[in-house]
Amino acid sequence: MKSLKYGIIVFVCLTAAILSSLTIPFSNNEIKTDTNKISNFYRVSPPDSILCNLQTSAWLWHNSNNLYILCELEINDDFVMGRFADNDVSVDSDYFRVQLISDEANYYAYGYMAFPLGSKLDFIRNSAHSNDKNWNSDYTYTSDFANNIWTILFTIPFKDIRRNGIAPYNWKILLTRYIKDKRQIFSSSFCLTKMGNDYFRRANDIKINHEIHGSSNLSLIPYIMFDQDLQNNEIKFDEKNVGLDIAYSPNVTTRTKLSLSPDFSDIPLDNVVDTYNSKYVPTYEENRYFFVEDFDAFGVDQSLFYSRYIVQPEYAFKLTTGNSNYSLGILSSKDKPIASVNNAPDFYNIIAFKPVLNKFRCQFTLLSRIDDKISDYHNEVLHLNPIWEAGKNKFFWADLNSSFYSLKDEDKQGNYLKLGYREYSRHHNFCFQVLEMTKDYTADMGKNYEDDFYGWNLDYSTLNHIKHSVFNEMETSISLGEEIDNRSNKLLERKFTFGADLFTSSNLDYGFDFIYYKEFVANSGVSGEYFDKFRMGFNLGWDRFNSFENRLYINFVHYLFYGLNENHDGTIVQYRLSGVISKNLSYNFNLDYSIYPDLPELIYDKEYWIGNFDLVMNISNSLSFSQGLRYDDYEHGNYSQYLGYFANIRWNVTENLDVFAGFKEAMNKIDSENEIDFKTLYIKLRYSY
Repeated sequence: MKSLKYGIIVFVCLTAAILSSLTIPFSNNEIKTDTNKISNFYRVSPPDSILCNLQTSAWLWHNSNNLYILCELEINDDFVMGRFADNDVSVDSDYFRVQLISDEANYYAYGYMAFPLGSKLDFIRNSAHSNDKNWNSDYTYTSDFANNIWTILFTIPFKDIRRNGIAPYNWKILLTRYIKDKRQIFSSSFCLTKMGNDYFRRANDIKINHEIHGSSNLSLIPYIMFDQDLQNNEIKFDEKNVGLDIAYSPNVTTRTKLSLSPDFSDIPLDNVVDTYNSKYVPTYEENRYFFVEDFDAFGVDQSLFYSRYIVQPEYAFKLTTGNSNYSLGILSSKDKPIASVNNAPDFYNIIAFKPVLNKFRCQFTLLSRIDDKISDYHNEVLHLNPIWEAGKNKFFWADLNSSFYSLKDEDKQGNYLKLGYREYSRHHNFCFQVLEMTKDYTADMGKNYEDDFYGWNLDYSTLNHIKHSVFNEMETSISLGEEIDNRSNKLLERKFTFGADLFTSSNLDYGFDFIYYKEFVANSGVSGEYFDKFRMGFNLGWDRFNSFENRLYINFVHYLFYGLNENHDGTIVQYRLSGVISKNLSYNFNLDYSIYPDLPELIYDKEYWIGNFDLVMNISNSLSFSQGLRYDDYEHGNYSQYLGYFANIRWNVTENLDVFAGFKEAMNKIDSENEIDFKTLYIKLRYSY
């Protein structure tokens, strides 16, 4: 009966939202009436639809250039202020979020965040509900406190929002309030990411009856950098230390960006991770803004385009455009030759087109890699991804990839095909796929490790709200799959994973996971043998205090060591700690300890530590100092230790001028002697026109 009651509540809430549409009045002055007000905020985490017990209201109006949203939020003694932060950095605090949906057919939303201390974070949410935080708008907001009321006034420029047609504009809006102390999220209307595309469809309807403006936007950002190699006491400055970013938006639907000799010196060192017994070369997350901003327009993942292959681009160009009927993306980049990392000066090109026809859409993407020095080398991949929405949150899809590779006298053509079905609801997510890759499939722009196999995968997860005095949510997941050799029909790999997480009202969480693999390893001859490997893990997390949020993982493993073709037992302990000490200071720390008692030390280290530490001091939202340590004492060959350190200063001097300065050093212990890998100091000035 309880589930029926909540089902009726949700139905009433959603029906009311669907039948009503809020007309936003035109005005250059503040308007606060019941006709332009949104005040019903329902709890979506946990998803029980209970109204927020703290009064939360928002009023909307607009003029020709901007949308204005005035928010008044009742607060109490549990309110979490958080800290100062750089732009596009999430703050662990209470917050208020606005999401605008101007193109429902393509299932994306523009997001704007307000934090108590005034830092900014904007993003684009895509149909897979991942957020591109590298998208930037010119939104602003004020944040004030008086009489237990948090007052926010958003100013959101229309020029940053893609839209179709002329007035009236029928858009949607989703407002969200997060209460950090209780880990509760309230939303108007009731929308969950588990709803898939309904997350966008069921947002509040809004109507703008007056014409709004969207002028072209040209941005020039030149920069100059001074780089000193402290190891060799050399100051480096030439034409490579000068660069230019050009961004041009001729209208509200089209954006172009060109970076000439882009510099990423202010990007921190990669975290040290345990890859010492990896079967494949590890991949690293992309953290350079050019290659992640607007990248969803291209419809590809790392298996087709691994942007970290482009070590230091000479140039990078990107264009994205679209409307309710299609989207188009073009990317081109050329890498610089770097002898120290054996880096080829290749051209990387992508063109992507996606038409949208009601319940059907299809991604067309062509990728090409051409070597500048070897004129007869080229590799192209045509990627097709049709998706048909057969019913409410029920999808049939295909992922079709055809490659062509040519180098001197060698030409080969191959295919990689996947077919699948997916459905999801508020509490369940199910996906099944079959796949096949031929022997000659080649995608040199991406990361692929196997070929000439077929297989299948099944994934299922469920999230349940629990009516219990201690536990309030439980999430479980299961995954099954096989890979089979095309020629011999021999099993190559079988996997099974299971995970369960319990969440409590006291911010204490429990987790369990089990992963099993059966893997075929070929010997030097034609034969081979099977190995069973597994990991059983337990984790416990507690984030009751904002200054001390931690999680402990304990994993018992039975791993295959590829250099020995042997299984060995081990224990891996991982500890994660982060917190906000004050409005000016935050930190993040992780430490891993691995031990394999019976592992021979001739090839592998049987006991080692890996650690990463970051400390960020924000004097204000425009001035910050960050530093970090990277540590690893894994012994292999004559190497026995790695230590990395970086420090960065970012100062937003004015609205147009940014100053960056930093220091990076990496050191390896070789034959018990410390040897410096690199040691550099840089200063970068960037000015926006």
